[in-house]
Amino acid sequence: MKTVSHHQKPTVMKNVYTSKLFLVLLFLSLSTISILKAQNTNCTIGGLQCQSITQDFNSGSGGFTSTTFAHNPGIDGDMRVVTASSTAYTLTSPSYALSTNGVAFFGFQLSGGPVYAIGGSIRIAILNTAGAELAFCNIPNTIEAACVQLVDPDLTPQPVRYQITITTGPSPVANGGVLAFDDFSNGSSQAPLPVELGSFDARRNSNSVSLQWETASETNVRGFEIQRKSGDGSFLTIGVIASKSPGGTSNTPLRYSFTDLNNNNSGVNQYRIKMVDLDGRSKLSVIRSVNGLKENARILIYPNPAAAGPVNVVFPNTDPRDITVTDVNGRVHYSWKSYKEQDLTVKKLGAGNYLLRIIEVQNGKNEVYRLTVTK
Repeated sequence: MKTVSHHQKPTVMKNVYTSKLFLVLLFLSLSTISILKAQNTNCTIGGLQCQSITQDFNSGSGGFTSTTFAHNPGIDGDMRVVTASSTAYTLTSPSYALSTNGVAFFGFQLSGGPVYAIGGSIRIAILNTAGAELAFCNIPNTIEAACVQLVDPDLTPQPVRYQITITTGPSPVANGGVLAFDDFSNGSSQAPLPVELGSFDARRNSNSVSLQWETASETNVRGFEIQRKSGDGSFLTIGVIASKSPGGTSNTPLRYSFTDLNNNNSGVNQYRIKMVDLDGRSKLSVIRSVNGLKENARILIYPNPAAAGPVNVVFPNTDPRDITVTDVNGRVHYSWKSYKEQDLTVKKLGAGNYLLRIIEVQNGKNEVYRLTVTK
């Protein structure tokens, strides 16, 4: 008869206990890493880094994938989905090279604000090629166009994918709504533009107009052409300023100014900067509107009527405004709260007549403009 040692049992139990404890500690350790990894990224909204569109969806989906969004073809194509309430819709880009340590840019246009602006949410994320999340942030659900800068030490030079998730609100207005995603930008382009313009301002000083602009960086820049348009005329070059950067290249901000001896007593003058590099390539700035001596500051809308294209709105200053675009039946197509940019582009409007209502937040001044879109 074989004798069984009872002294071995506690040792076996201890080994089993030690193994289980190790697994628990490992699980907690991995959970802690996961929690730390999922902390929110430092995100800021605004800036001009997304002016260059990486994918406009005019000729296809561009490699973007989704189980819900589908490509909507046409001259001004997009990715869109018919929505239901309280539902998440995710769209993911193909791989793009991330070349800067610690920072990524995510630019886009959305339409269909009412489906997510009431109780919904917008979340953007940067993924590696394996689908693991490197950085993310939640942005205000009232946004319909944005250039988001994500700053996170996990963003290292590598191929990455950009992902956006829009969750509709519980409101019945989200049922049967149309949500469209368009004009994706990752803050770069295939052919880098010569100038990154940081700011551009135009102000009247009695009988002259002062133009000031700042470049964040310059690459092989020859100089700047200052152009002016009066009334219904064409833009004409009224001055040229050479680049201040040695050899046309600089990575530090540079300030420029130009004075237009303009004593126009009436009418609106429009100004823009044409930035030209040493190879002859050029880029136009946004348009700034300046009123005549006898005119109160007013809003510039062009083109109006618009033929199958976007409508541009230029405000005389950056005071906050509440803005809505409705059709003649009162249906809201776009809305912005406390909009502080000096430029606004309204896209994706079908043929018809619309009302653009602008309320100045500071004084309650209410203005309504009629927009006409033809096809």
